[in-house]
Amino acid sequence: MLKADALLSSPGATKNGHFTPGAFSSDQEMSPFQQENERTKEYSRRLSEEGMSIPMQYQTGDAAKDQRSETKTRDNVEREIKSLKMQLSIAEETRDNARRELMDAHKKLSESEEAAEIQRKENLALRRQIKDEEIEKSAIQKSCDELREKVKETEIERADTKRRLEELENKFRVSEDSRASVASEANDLRSRVNEYEAERVEIRRELREALRQVKILGSECLQEKRNVADLQERLSREENLRGEARHEAYALKQSILQVDSEKEEAKQTVARLQRRIKEVEDTFASRETDYEAQIEEYRQFELKARNSMREKDNLLEQTTYDRENYKAQLSGNDGRISALESQISRIEAAKNDCEFKLSSLYSVLRRSLGLRSQSQSSTSSDEDSPERNKSSYRERARSDSENSDDIDPGAVKASLSQLLKNLKETERKKEESLTKVENLQRSVKRLEDEKAGLDGKLRNMHEEMNQLRDQKGLIEERLNRTETALTLQEEEIQKVERERHALTEKLQMVEGTLNFSESDRKQQDEKIKELQETGKRQKDEKQALRIQLETLSAEMTKNELRLKAMDGELKRQKRVLGEKETENNNLREKITGLSRTNNELETNVSNLTMAVQKLNGAVGKGEAEESRLKDKVKALSTSLSESNSSSQNLQEHIYQLQRALESTEGEKRLLQERLSSLQDTVKDCKNENKVLNEKVKFLEKTREEADIRITDFENQVKHVKSLLIQRQKQEDTLLEKIHGLEEENNALTFENNSLYKMNSSFEAEKKNLEKSNLRIGKDVQALKKTLDRLQRERIAFEESFFESNQEKEVLNRTLNEAAKENTELKEKVNYLEKALEAADVKHTERYRISSINSSVSVSFFYQFHCIFITCVIFHSSLFF
Repeated sequence: MLKADALLSSPGATKNGHFTPGAFSSDQEMSPFQQENERTKEYSRRLSEEGMSIPMQYQTGDAAKDQRSETKTRDNVEREIKSLKMQLSIAEETRDNARRELMDAHKKLSESEEAAEIQRKENLALRRQIKDEEIEKSAIQKSCDELREKVKETEIERADTKRRLEELENKFRVSEDSRASVASEANDLRSRVNEYEAERVEIRRELREALRQVKILGSECLQEKRNVADLQERLSREENLRGEARHEAYALKQSILQVDSEKEEAKQTVARLQRRIKEVEDTFASRETDYEAQIEEYRQFELKARNSMREKDNLLEQTTYDRENYKAQLSGNDGRISALESQISRIEAAKNDCEFKLSSLYSVLRRSLGLRSQSQSSTSSDEDSPERNKSSYRERARSDSENSDDIDPGAVKASLSQLLKNLKETERKKEESLTKVENLQRSVKRLEDEKAGLDGKLRNMHEEMNQLRDQKGLIEERLNRTETALTLQEEEIQKVERERHALTEKLQMVEGTLNFSESDRKQQDEKIKELQETGKRQKDEKQALRIQLETLSAEMTKNELRLKAMDGELKRQKRVLGEKETENNNLREKITGLSRTNNELETNVSNLTMAVQKLNGAVGKGEAEESRLKDKVKALSTSLSESNSSSQNLQEHIYQLQRALESTEGEKRLLQERLSSLQDTVKDCKNENKVLNEKVKFLEKTREEADIRITDFENQVKHVKSLLIQRQKQEDTLLEKIHGLEEENNALTFENNSLYKMNSSFEAEKKNLEKSNLRIGKDVQALKKTLDRLQRERIAFEESFFESNQEKEVLNRTLNEAAKENTELKEKVNYLEKALEAADVKHTERYRISSINSSVSVSFFYQFHCIFITCVIFHSSLFF
């Protein structure tokens, strides 16, 4: 009896292949589930042996009943096993579904990251555009104010011109009254000369300002363009040619001034001035209306942009608030996870204690009842053959019936009291474990609720991303509109530059006329005799003009006191003036034709410059694309190296798994599944490597194509430069022809003033537009920076969320393992209940038969029966 107690009490006791937990401890590679299964099998064997070793002195007519009860218990056990298998299959299906959902969630997260990256870039571009538009708005407001001031100035100038026209009319009336006297004509000429001097001073001042602005524009063009040096050389050539042309046109201008001094010519100039004033007024009114409409459009766009900025700021605040909440929730989840892990470890310790106490209870029962493990060699094969079990059971019954008289009732009572104490402790521990399980279930439900909330928030984020995409499309449409408007404005600026070039040429011609007016004033201060000298100076003119001027000078000297002679001379002069008018009309027609050709050439030159600029921009874009492709190649090379390293790591992991498969046969199927999945991942990595190699090749091809395009663009630029040189030569030849022509003095001065003012206004508008473009670019850069910061925060939040999901998966796995252990324990309890029921039946029969011999044995068996019933109830309540 002492030997049997020692064998049962020792944790590593083994005999002929029976319960040997110590043997499993040596095998370190055995899984915990297999160890637990082996323990349950050994425990069931022990119970079957001990149940069969109970004294069976009077078991002759009840063998059939025992067999029936055993068959029923087996059927019940099989049913429970089937139900448990169904539950396990359902749990596996739910686990697979959960894994699939997690994979889908990861895919959605990656897609949302890509969409957020795109949205971040778009938001940055939108903010830049909004700032640029704000700058444009401010510049346009300034330009509108300047235009209003200029309109006021034009009105003042118009009043001055009207006043001047009235004065001219009065002067012409006076000249008609005092036509006979040369002194009155000289006074009128002097007054006109004074007016011309004032206008000349104004024109010089405006010319200085124009030259200053031209110098400023030249400096800016030197910084931005390469072809400015050629243009400056051409301008210097043109200035030299114009200086030479001034001397040639000097004589022609004198005749024109003399002709303009007459009444009819003055009236024509007045009518032209009035018409020009009306045209200028109409143009300014139309431009003012256009600018006001543009200002209103920009105001509306500004309001919309501000509203969108407010909405985006609100979204940013909401995302930051959600991020902080998610961080707090994740920290709370970490604490809960640690608490759950500690609770799981405690439950495992309590389970081990229960197993140890059950084994000790079994050993105490054996010791208290005086049972011994006989025929141990037969237990290794009892589970397979029921006939052997029956024979060994009968032998044990015979041997135990002989030793039943040696049982001590006091020892039995002490053992039973000890059993009751152990049962109370186990009940208390059972209640504690149930409370812990309930707490774990509550925590799992909370985590599921939190997961559902996070899924809802992710959906809301996706909806917001879609809304932002729609807003992006609207803003892109607006940007396209603004770009078209900017292109139109650039075309207008180019037109203004062309007009400015024409005006510079006209101004130079006007300078020649002013010089001529100064010389004419000096000549008019002298006597009328100097008219003969003017006739001599006009050698280059036609012979008819020289003869007429000499006759006029002779008649003026001879017939100073005769009005009739003066009238005749005036008639002759009128005839000469008619001829000169015809000549002037012919010259004007020639000038208009040449101006048209010049304008066409200027348009061609401007188109060529635009083409050159576009080609330069294309070259810059090609260089930017080349740099971007280089960066992509570098990134792809790094990704290739990372994928190669990951494939090597996967191969090492596969090798380790193969070794684990060789060492553990029980986990062979699971490891095979893992191997297949890892092989698939390796194949995917190889496919990705192939795809990346193809991408690298494609990028190299695109780079070569970009180099070819760059060379083509360079060839085109050279060709365009050669065309420009040819055009410049043609223009030089045309300018040499144009310098021999002339225009009217008063019309040129008025047109010069108006066009100069228009040019200055357009240049100011151009500068404002450039400033607004720079401001918009800065604003867009700031928007890009803010969106980058938001993207980084979102990525950090998604990483933390992914880590929490992984931790949740670990918890689910631990819970599934605990559920499996609970099912195994339930199976053990069912088996123990069946064995205890069989032992209870046997002990009742034994108690009924032994009541004849002694009352002590009757009380013992009754107490034993009660104890076993309580044990069965306790175990059933503990594990169910």
